[in-house]
Amino acid sequence: MGIYDTVWFKNNQQEDVGIQFKVGDVCLHEFEIGDSVDIGDGIYFEYDSCFVVYGGTIVAAFSKDDHQMFNKWGRNISYPEIQ
Repeated sequence: MGIYDTVWFKNNQQEDVGIQFKVGDVCLHEFEIGDSVDIGDGIYFEYDSCFVVYGGTIVAAFSKDDHQMFNKWGRNISYPEIQ
């Protein structure tokens, strides 16, 4: 157990999904797509979902059930395989 910030978004079934993360100054903040964050640009993965930061703004978030990930050969990549 610990302190996390959370990114909230709606999945394809319009259910609320929260992605907890511990990057930067963690203070139980809650964010949504379009919010500015003080963490580096990148893709932040949780076990079954992820969010994307570009230009200091959360630009996308999705769960693995909504959007699959593929390698350059078109084969599916599961989230635990990403290192």
